[in-house]
Amino acid sequence: MGTATADVKPRRIDLRSEIHQCFHEAYHDTNRWLVLYGGSDSGKSWFAGQKCLLRTMQDKRSRIICTRKVASTIKNSVFLLLLDILDLWDIRHKFKVNMADKALMYKHNGNQIITVGLDDVEKMKSIQKPTSFWHEETTELSARDLIQLNLRLRGEAETYFQHILTFNPISRTHWLKKRFFDTTHDNATVIKTTYRDNEHLGQEDVAELDELQQQDAEMYNIYGLGLWGALEGLIYKPFIVAPYPEQFEETVYGIDFGYRAPLVVVQCGIADRQVYLKELLYKTKMTSGDFLEWLEGSGIPKRACIYADSAHPGRIAEIAQAGWNVYPAYKGQGSVHDGIMFCRSLNIHTCPENVNLNGENEAYKWRVNKDGEAIDEPVKWMDHGMDAMRYALYTHYKPEPPDNSYEQVVIVDTIAQMGGPIGAFEGM
Repeated sequence: MGTATADVKPRRIDLRSEIHQCFHEAYHDTNRWLVLYGGSDSGKSWFAGQKCLLRTMQDKRSRIICTRKVASTIKNSVFLLLLDILDLWDIRHKFKVNMADKALMYKHNGNQIITVGLDDVEKMKSIQKPTSFWHEETTELSARDLIQLNLRLRGEAETYFQHILTFNPISRTHWLKKRFFDTTHDNATVIKTTYRDNEHLGQEDVAELDELQQQDAEMYNIYGLGLWGALEGLIYKPFIVAPYPEQFEETVYGIDFGYRAPLVVVQCGIADRQVYLKELLYKTKMTSGDFLEWLEGSGIPKRACIYADSAHPGRIAEIAQAGWNVYPAYKGQGSVHDGIMFCRSLNIHTCPENVNLNGENEAYKWRVNKDGEAIDEPVKWMDHGMDAMRYALYTHYKPEPPDNSYEQVVIVDTIAQMGGPIGAFEGM
């Protein structure tokens, strides 16, 4: 005689408390276009992930495709967010998680969530009969991208077809404004939210966005209030998007530490007096142990010159003790402004995969005083990649040798034994 199994109580998810009040309408919305835009930290991406997961569990047949422009950005954005929600709800075990393909399948009904970058053409072609899309950071997409993806949602369905768009309204000249805001649509729902709508946002994050209002009103309008704008007084001209050489004459690395803010590692390759950037890491909530583990598998040679934010001597010491050739970035008097001026003199190249660096390049601007005049210091917002780039290039190629104050911040004997930064790179 078999043994009776104990009744297992189902996991209950209280949607009234789990979903922010400002998104209750969006949860029930069935329009073809659900446009969620606004300021930073409003929770719009978190809600989009919630809705995708809930539809996967509830719809009869569902295959939701989560997109970003570049496939390499999926792992630490959309896919990680989906896993975080599953863990918070304590239901990851109810899904089959494909870490290689960054996909999820709900075991009870076989419904899927598939993540894909639009640069991964073959994977995109292989996806059959999608029922909905979530386009994270929709401003990365072109109007043609969205037209082509919309053509994939056709035929009969047991549920409703829907595109969820999540983005910040960075520029009033963007095609999205003309498409969804300058004309009305019967099949589109548009919802704006800001950080003030996010009940779960920490006080430190709220204070940081409040402070942005004091630093720069235009940036606060865009990233705080979610208003369409156009930033003026940008520090760098747009980076050059061009093919990269197969080899570099020299390669250096910059690190900007963070935990609540992203920890960023930027590779700067030099070839024929040109600088080529590569975004190696841009991730929040990484402990020192997490970072050292990442560093071991990063492919960065241990003999390569790495320059890190000197405000974190303890973390630099840990990296040095693990065998890496790391130096505190030069932070002498006026070094931020001088470093920016030095980087402005270079021909800096980028590629589409540098999503966060490119976004910072488009938003990194001089502060403005109360009279509306630009002053010689940057707005401290969306600057982590810009700082990491400056640490590497200015410290390594600074025209004159660093003064004695630089030598004094070296904290581990093994660093000093490896030698200091070299002199100026000829022609740069």
